[in-house]
Amino acid sequence: MKSPLRAPGAAFTLVETIIYAAMACVVSLVAYSALRSAAVLAVKNTNLNRSHDDLRSAYDRLARELLSANNVPTLVNTAGATVATGPAAGFSFDRNLGGPYVLDPPSTAGSVLATQSTLTVWSSTSSLARAPVPNVGEIMIIPTSGGNIRASVASVSSTVAGAGTQKMTLTFTAPLGKALSWGANEPQSAKLVRPEAFIVMGSELRYYPIFQPLPVLTNPANYRMMTDQVSTQAGEQTPFDVTDFNGDKILTSTLQVRERMNATWLQSNEANSYNTYFQLHVNLPSRLRPRTTD
Repeated sequence: MKSPLRAPGAAFTLVETIIYAAMACVVSLVAYSALRSAAVLAVKNTNLNRSHDDLRSAYDRLARELLSANNVPTLVNTAGATVATGPAAGFSFDRNLGGPYVLDPPSTAGSVLATQSTLTVWSSTSSLARAPVPNVGEIMIIPTSGGNIRASVASVSSTVAGAGTQKMTLTFTAPLGKALSWGANEPQSAKLVRPEAFIVMGSELRYYPIFQPLPVLTNPANYRMMTDQVSTQAGEQTPFDVTDFNGDKILTSTLQVRERMNATWLQSNEANSYNTYFQLHVNLPSRLRPRTTD
């Protein structure tokens, strides 16, 4: 009986070689397809997670700032100018810094002239009720019967501490513009705010911790980047609006982001199942906003 083994020195026939080569190609193509799909899926999942975390972190910061807002946000454009109606690229708001600041004199009758550009106030030094010393550019809001006075602080001097209180003389960038008077034992108080803003510029959502006076918006020293993954498709550069819910005005936002680390590699796949965009719609109330209904 002949041995089933090939004789020593015998070679493969051409047909056998073609068959084995075809089998190797099929196995290689199947393996490559499986590995490529797994790699694309892994990158897609990683990118989605990065987009999700990036957008959530940005909104968490935005929500924290708005929770201390003193007013309903004002819509602004990419130049920092106020926009009457939305949607808009960004918004500005007054961040509540503290108070009260009691106008001097606190216990006897007093008055403030509309032409004044300085004001003396008292504040507590108690650890439980301490009001911060105002900084240049921050806004002192003083309520009057004719509307609020918004005075921008130019300098602070003559700070005297004692007996649990401190006395400060504030100089403003312009006259107060409104007069105010009060009687004995009817102290008048003010509070301190700082204008801030969030604006979408291209693919970036930027936070401007000082928005008055208007800074150079393109200078990186004047803002902090919350995310650089904002979608630049048409209609998605104006994600903010103010919506009236039965008299209660709340900031609304629909922001779409796309992780860009592997965007070029995934671009041809996003037309089908590998989409790396992530969109979030949120309502963002400011805690101290005035409301017409409870």
